[in-house]
Amino acid sequence: MKRKNIPITGAEEFFFCPFFYRINSFLKLLGNFMDNQLVMTKHVSIVLVLVTITSFVYPDEFDIPDGYYDPSEGLYGIELKTALYEIINDHDSQSNSSLWTHFQSTDMKTNSKVWDMYSDIPDGTPPYEFTFVTDQCGNYSQEGDCYNREHSWPSSWFNNNYPMKTDLFHVYPTDGYVNNRRANYPFGEVGTSTWVSENGSKVGSCSYPDCEGTIFEPIDEYKGDFARTYFYMSTRYLGEDSGWDANQMVDGAELKPLAVNLLMDWHESDPVSEKELDRNEVVYEIQGNRNPYIDHPEYADRVWRAATINVFSLENWNMVGLPLAVDDPSYQTIFPSSVGGTLYSYNGAYIPETELIQGNGYWLRFQEAGSVQITGVETDQLHILLTEGWNMISGISSSINVSNIIDPEDLILPNSIYGFETNYYSVNSIEPGKGYWVRSDGTGEIIITVPASQE
Repeated sequence: MKRKNIPITGAEEFFFCPFFYRINSFLKLLGNFMDNQLVMTKHVSIVLVLVTITSFVYPDEFDIPDGYYDPSEGLYGIELKTALYEIINDHDSQSNSSLWTHFQSTDMKTNSKVWDMYSDIPDGTPPYEFTFVTDQCGNYSQEGDCYNREHSWPSSWFNNNYPMKTDLFHVYPTDGYVNNRRANYPFGEVGTSTWVSENGSKVGSCSYPDCEGTIFEPIDEYKGDFARTYFYMSTRYLGEDSGWDANQMVDGAELKPLAVNLLMDWHESDPVSEKELDRNEVVYEIQGNRNPYIDHPEYADRVWRAATINVFSLENWNMVGLPLAVDDPSYQTIFPSSVGGTLYSYNGAYIPETELIQGNGYWLRFQEAGSVQITGVETDQLHILLTEGWNMISGISSSINVSNIIDPEDLILPNSIYGFETNYYSVNSIEPGKGYWVRSDGTGEIIITVPASQE
């Protein structure tokens, strides 16, 4: 993954550059040298040095270090999570007091103010902003008094232990008063609020499915940030969570189904931002590890929505489909015991294929009966285009009753969905990994999805 950096446009911005801590000692030496120079020489020299250092500190592009994630390639589920843990564990633990200084590198806005996700209003004017050092808490009695260190994964959940207490991937500078109102409440989505901050963050009763009690809800623009923070924490402290709390969201470092569903929603609705990319780079310079879910957002699906499905086949011809999202959809990879050159789709005529596409059905021949395990990311919804006449389709990662197929244009003719096992048969459900004939009265879209009752 590569990204462009925001250009440095002047000496003032340079001094507040997120990488300033890397060159601070050099500038001190430079200052001592300049004390012995003429004023004009001093001004000219400092400009030249700033230009040179800026070019060094801010290359045109950042790269994930070569090979950093190589051990994770091709993995899913707990195997992927474990591989990521092995990559990012044993980071350089920081002192609690050093966080104040690090915040000046990790969480500075372009106007040099504190980037506080509990008070910021993206694309708007915040009601107040904090200045580093001078507005550091301190006592507070209302919003805007001072900022402090917020453990987004509450420190009481891990008994205030190190190194998680000072892990910058979950510790952020936030308004002290708002931090106090958040307390140790889990994240969630508020139905009825009991308190709302000036930027719209809320405390109140949880309205998310299966969620109970009092929760804290950040504004929409930062929900993805916190989701990827929790994915990181659950991965970084895999197996290092002895004695950690259990509640409706977590059991130690493990995310419970409620948390996975909520955080995946946030992860998808609020994609990785430039702010997160910048912060990831700076924390990497400080701690020596990265947040995999910022570098590779797709890893969240691969860890928490991974599945393995057994697909059975009979000798000779079978109707098949692809029930999961996979890296390599080649039929010889998905169905290694199939006969080469025998994969066919249908679009008014049979078409030879080499790869499977989710939602499409195929004919595929096998020399003998058997089964195969397919591992990938669960698919819970497919939009499938039908044309008039017969179509070959397949379903999602779970069994779906044909009565639950969403057909807003009434395209599917009655009793016209058929499977094949030696002979054709009328079906009541669409099974993962199987292909089916469907007869349509016209051209349009149907939706195969998990009914709300099964979610």
